[in-house]
Amino acid sequence: MIRNNISIILRKIQRNVEDFGALITFKKAINFFLKPIYEKKVYRIYGKNLDNYDTPKINYHSFNFRTINENDDEIIRQIEKLEEWMSGKVKKEITNGAMCLVALEGNELAGFNLVGFGHIYIPLIKLNKIFMKDEAVNTD
Repeated sequence: MIRNNISIILRKIQRNVEDFGALITFKKAINFFLKPIYEKKVYRIYGKNLDNYDTPKINYHSFNFRTINENDDEIIRQIEKLEEWMSGKVKKEITNGAMCLVALEGNELAGFNLVGFGHIYIPLIKLNKIFMKDEAVNTD
């Protein structure tokens, strides 16, 4: 578990250095460690009726939008590479009933939206929430 967390942290640092450079990565790290001192949490929960929801086939320029299932291993791997905190969890969430809408450019992930139902834990904000029937949360 600890080795996996260290691996996730190192991947995140590497990605931030590549995306933003060393100085901004250092500033982001300092902010992360100081966050408990100044952080104020605000939660907004929205409701949407998903009864009889049919996934639309939408094409916008070169993007293809579709929902994925637990067998879409390559797309799941790309999601977990993009969002390290979700590593090893996306397939389980989808298997347990979550819906995942992805935007693809060819075979490459451009974005995603994972909607979970029932119980969810979001480690980034340390939120553990149990939903009533027909409630959901966007974990993206």
